[in-house]
Amino acid sequence: MSDISVEPLLRATEIPEDIPKSGLAEALRSFGGRGGLLSTLTRLGNNSDLVEREWSEVEILRRARRVLFSHLEPLLVRWPTSSLTWLDNIPAEFPASRTTSNRPTSGTSWRETRVRGPWPPREFHGRSRTRALDEVLIRVLGWTIGELKLTCNAAIKSAPGCDEKVSKQLQAANDVAEALGLNGEWEQPDRTEISAVRREGAPWVLVADVASTLAILTSSAEQFANELLIPDPSTRGLLFHLAALGVTIEVAKKAGWKVTSVAPLSDSVARPNFILRSKEGKNFELWFEGGGAWRYHKMDSPYATISRHLPGNARPISPDILLLGQSTAISVECKYSNNADYIRSGVQEALAYSADLSNQLATNVKSLVVVPDSNGQLSSTTEIATGTLGLFSSDQYAAYMLEILESC
Repeated sequence: MSDISVEPLLRATEIPEDIPKSGLAEALRSFGGRGGLLSTLTRLGNNSDLVEREWSEVEILRRARRVLFSHLEPLLVRWPTSSLTWLDNIPAEFPASRTTSNRPTSGTSWRETRVRGPWPPREFHGRSRTRALDEVLIRVLGWTIGELKLTCNAAIKSAPGCDEKVSKQLQAANDVAEALGLNGEWEQPDRTEISAVRREGAPWVLVADVASTLAILTSSAEQFANELLIPDPSTRGLLFHLAALGVTIEVAKKAGWKVTSVAPLSDSVARPNFILRSKEGKNFELWFEGGGAWRYHKMDSPYATISRHLPGNARPISPDILLLGQSTAISVECKYSNNADYIRSGVQEALAYSADLSNQLATNVKSLVVVPDSNGQLSSTTEIATGTLGLFSSDQYAAYMLEILESC
């Protein structure tokens, strides 16, 4: 991961009020970089019933690039519209090298010629200077133009014509890349190299601005998500799921429980992701996607047992978040929506989780549905045969969970 410090060029992306900010930040700390986050979001997207869509890391990254292009456009408008402007402004170095020739040249040193050979001379010694392009500048420009091509192509696929305002600037950049042989793969520049380019003045300060902005793609998982994924409405539901996990971890810490990460969120192996330990020695497994708990505990899900008689995959149904203690289970279904019918489907899923879990994994199940605060400050529970059924806004979910964990 690059150590580039992204310049404060971007208007701060507003995280929607219905996504818990601190919870999302807590969950995103679980990722060392973009790779694990993309892998996790891909898995969540493919398990989601919100929209029938083929999710992949490539698809999510394409959506991120589309958003990134909207950040780049106001910078690219200021780029040169002619490749000649670029070429005329490339600083040059003139390194000197020793020369030997059989006749005098403009670089001949008569003193050196006399010292190094017989007189009259048969060879003429001296130095010559040749024009060499600034290597750092060319490296930064090559990487920047290459990343721009990828970002622009992704944006055009999603929104044809979005490049019209900067088409001349992009064409000029592509022309200079062709002229200088810059096409190909380049290593991402570091902060020192970008700063060196910035000091060259116009138009290179504009290259540095764009390079710094493109670096968001390889920045921290938190910045990548906040700047490039949250603005895309289709990925907000996946991030709401992550935020609910973060809220759960925050609440556990506030209640005095020690939270230990034991498996990465992107791990598809059936094992809990966190272990919560109280001061009194009680433990909770915390699962992000809880369907693997059955295999981990070597038990059979009633749902999966019956489903085996039908065609297709007979996987256990999987709560979005699952806390599993010695005799208590808390399942959480996340529904990022203001659609009442869609939220009701989440309540039905919660009832199914409660029945499934109470069969073998727990004797008391609290099965909860969490929805955005934009639905109102919801806080409602009712007792059912297997335990408790609840519907909460994210704020009220945090308060309820704090009460539960403090009383354990």
